[in-house]
Amino acid sequence: MTTPEVFQLQAEFCQRMSNASRLQVLNALRSGPSCVSDIAAATGIAPSAVSRHLAVLRGGGLVAAERKGQEVVYAIVNPKVAEICDLMRSVLAEQLRLRASVAEAFESDLSQPH
Repeated sequence: MTTPEVFQLQAEFCQRMSNASRLQVLNALRSGPSCVSDIAAATGIAPSAVSRHLAVLRGGGLVAAERKGQEVVYAIVNPKVAEICDLMRSVLAEQLRLRASVAEAFESDLSQPH
């Protein structure tokens, strides 16, 4: 049986991933551990904003930080996080294909003489 607490945890997880910039940060980390400046360069997001997003992701246990000399290197904790992102994109692609086919049918219907 699923308890309300499980749904609350699930909602909190989704909230941490409900920001486009955080998704960009996660995408940048797919290729491996990186520091803030490298993530900022890869995403075009200001380093200060990258740091804030990483703090949110760390708070949810999605990424971990490890100090290496002067730098702090961040990495995705669980590879399933990247799989979740892939599944979301797959669902979005299916939705877009469906919308496109509906739009095509609508346009085709409009072009037919009545």
